[in-house]
Amino acid sequence: MHTMPSPSLPTEIILIIVNDVSSLQDLRNLRTAGRAFCAAATPRAFRTVGATNRRDNALGLVSLLKSDLANYVREVVYREYAVDELPEDRDSRETVDADYGPAVEKPLVEAFTLAASLPWLRSLRFMFHPRCPAALQHAQDRSAFLAFGSTSTALHLQRALLATIGGAAPHLRALALTNVMPLPHAVYELPTFQTALSSLTNLLISTASGMPRRGIGGATWFMFWLFTINRSILNSAVDVMSLSLMSSDHLIIVRSIADGAALPRLKYLTLRNVRMIGEADLEEFVRRHGMLEWIDGFRGTEKVRWVRRTHADPLDKSEYEFPPSMAG
Repeated sequence: MHTMPSPSLPTEIILIIVNDVSSLQDLRNLRTAGRAFCAAATPRAFRTVGATNRRDNALGLVSLLKSDLANYVREVVYREYAVDELPEDRDSRETVDADYGPAVEKPLVEAFTLAASLPWLRSLRFMFHPRCPAALQHAQDRSAFLAFGSTSTALHLQRALLATIGGAAPHLRALALTNVMPLPHAVYELPTFQTALSSLTNLLISTASGMPRRGIGGATWFMFWLFTINRSILNSAVDVMSLSLMSSDHLIIVRSIADGAALPRLKYLTLRNVRMIGEADLEEFVRRHGMLEWIDGFRGTEKVRWVRRTHADPLDKSEYEFPPSMAG
């Protein structure tokens, strides 16, 4: 019996089907359903791509970014795992250890160098491991910190990846540095890095947990917030409209942000375990940032939000209690 081929679906119906799919893997599978589905699904399927600190994963991202599919990439994500935390290998069904050494660093740096040069790239997200390496957590003196800085493959990889941001096209709009090790280093001072910051409208910075509260560890962590974030990063991110600053474990007091930061386009500010010296400092910061629409502040489970009802009004905190832990 002869069967007639089914008629092609209208483009509108195909787009409805594609737009209803949220899973990236399902979108990529949908590309095999025919030319029309491939054309409709490809831009969304490869809008966001990424890699982990696993060599085959990094090499796969390099291959993708060297192909025509790179034209669809708008966001690139790096997600870091520690030993025994990587997802199971589908073939061997065994867990593959994470790597920080040259075998994975070289393809990762190549991948993010390629990504930074993409003319349509809009967002870079780096999600490093949430805890500082044990050697850094237990460092007690300057010599131990210097030894960590010269021998740690995890820190070397982090620096190498951050350095690729300096090659980002001027179209980069969003940057997330999640769980960065709170250590000042030369990458943050690079003119190319600071130039890349100048085009951002969205910036998120959080520090990894585990740094000692006292001694040289605590002092280094504090100096990272005081000088690296406030002076090297925020002073360059002059067009930022949404800013999130998060300390993973210790409460950091950042009077210098109130005193020195000049972010004329800032609309949204989120502070987690970050505060200014007192309510007056926050009010001064608000006064100097007339575009600011709201501030969210968190310390543990405590939260405060200041909201500006209209651009002619001051930020209104009357509906929200301003906890002493937030106000200083």
